[in-house]
Amino acid sequence: MENNFTPLEAKDVLHLFESYKEARNKKGYYVICPFHTDKNPSLSIKDSYETGEHRLLVNCFGCGVDKKKILDF
Repeated sequence: MENNFTPLEAKDVLHLFESYKEARNKKGYYVICPFHTDKNPSLSIKDSYETGEHRLLVNCFGCGVDKKKILDF
């Protein structure tokens, strides 16, 4: 059975957010967090498929929103 899974990349979800900037390490992005008042992008979104995982890694350095809430967004 062939696996046609294509990993979702961080850049594919940027249109969902008001503002973003590329991370300094060029492996992801910071976006305005929709879960708290955020003037500077603090929600980190990066690809994990380079480590063998096929998912996005998401973390807010401002409010610490949990992953389930983000996935339901």
